[in-house]
Amino acid sequence: MTRKEIAALAHARGFAGVFFLRPTNLAPIWLTLCRGACPPHTQGLCLNPALAHPAANCVLLLVRAYTPFAAESYLPGYYIASNAGYFAVKALIRTLAAQGHYARHIEVPLIALARQANIGTLCKNALLDIPPFGTRTALFTVAIDLAASDTLANDLIANNVIANGAIANGMTGVAAPYPVRHNCAGCRDCADACPAQAIDPAAGLLAHKCLRNFMEKDALPPWVMARVTGLLGCERCMAACRRNRHIGIRQATGAESAAFDLKRLLWENIAPARSLVGKNMATGKRLTAQAAVIAAHRKRTDLLPDIKRLTTHEHPAVRHAAIWARNRLDQ
Repeated sequence: MTRKEIAALAHARGFAGVFFLRPTNLAPIWLTLCRGACPPHTQGLCLNPALAHPAANCVLLLVRAYTPFAAESYLPGYYIASNAGYFAVKALIRTLAAQGHYARHIEVPLIALARQANIGTLCKNALLDIPPFGTRTALFTVAIDLAASDTLANDLIANNVIANGAIANGMTGVAAPYPVRHNCAGCRDCADACPAQAIDPAAGLLAHKCLRNFMEKDALPPWVMARVTGLLGCERCMAACRRNRHIGIRQATGAESAAFDLKRLLWENIAPARSLVGKNMATGKRLTAQAAVIAAHRKRTDLLPDIKRLTTHEHPAVRHAAIWARNRLDQ
């Protein structure tokens, strides 16, 4: 299949943008970005797709753009989009494999991949602004073999992008770098909006303070519970970012609202929510514990009996969150 045909397939699966990138060794630039000390949770990433997948001659960077919920919503817009994108990637890979392609879902350091290919802008909150999608994206990578007649010179596929089904940089000739926006110098919108002061206007993201980095842990420290106002994380920096101002907001569907109903989650009926955010994010009583915290922030005194019931829960994360929420609501 040609790039145009593959991009059309991806677009049909809900991906707003498709980059065709040359597999390269990302280790040097990744180590530079990490200042020589990569975070523990990134140590399993594929740093050299060309070496790990010699049958592939291209890396697809798939952009799953999403429209966020209103700022006052506690629903996890990013994780709903990310989970939908994950299954869309699996479906795309099955289709490509059925057409005889080598296609494997790989996890690479995305900021290193983008920097290497000169795609978008790395913002102070460590998120990528990829025009025209802003930072409201879930990104996926697939190692694939393009037809020999379609690869041409390696540098040609390095920066071609197909967005919304339209070819942006052309399919023939020399590829032009994808437009890079101005950097964030002088702007502190995300830093001012961050409830945890996790973004230094000069140094960038302080990962050890970012609330989202605690959302994949079962137990939340008290200082995190005092600041987080959304399930599975915080999107305050994205809501404040001027790069996202052209993106609207959407209302939750009836199914989404029902799935994340706080009373439902407090009673550990998480199956509908798990189907929307994925089993990894809904594991370990995480949603039940966080529902208690969100209920406290939203002053849901009507849920106090449900929260008090959880103060003796067998799972320590739920128990500690419920005690914190009870104490806050009793004030």
